[in-house]
Amino acid sequence: MTGCPSRARDEELLLAKISEAAGRQRLGRRRFTYPGVSGEPRPGTTRCLVLLKAWCAGVVVVCAAAAVGCAMKGVVLAAVAAAVVAALSLGVLVFVQLGRSSPRTDPNARLDLYEHGLTVAVDGRIHTVRYDATTIVRDGDGYTLTDVDGERIVLRGGAERGEPRIRSRGEFRGAHEWGPEIQHVMQR
Repeated sequence: MTGCPSRARDEELLLAKISEAAGRQRLGRRRFTYPGVSGEPRPGTTRCLVLLKAWCAGVVVVCAAAAVGCAMKGVVLAAVAAAVVAALSLGVLVFVQLGRSSPRTDPNARLDLYEHGLTVAVDGRIHTVRYDATTIVRDGDGYTLTDVDGERIVLRGGAERGEPRIRSRGEFRGAHEWGPEIQHVMQR
């Protein structure tokens, strides 16, 4: 049996939904597409996290053993110090683990610019914006728009080519391209 891999099939379905939403609002021809910022760690980050986790786990074990040994010999101050260091290392270990397990961005997020508007696919929803029916507010590092359903959307630039990383919904690559394009269209 042959067929598309799951990821490719998901992308095809997303593109069909985006195209259907754009057609329903008569946005015209698609001009540009910008992907969402990937939540994948930078190369080398995973290795550093593994080493940090291993070090913290080792410190926890050694300090726990030292705390038990000191307590058995009656050296209370050393036992308490070893227990505190073990607890702090365990806290760092839990913090690092929780930080890596939470998704940072939507892997299917994308921004599509059309002749008469744009679509934003994020968090499983497709927002449609018509340029002639919205206001766009530039607010520091992003743009706030209102979609055709009256919902506010915030678009931000992602970390690429030295741009600052801002972890938020609606974070897209190429802000140095799509930002001025949106401003230019609104000035017409």
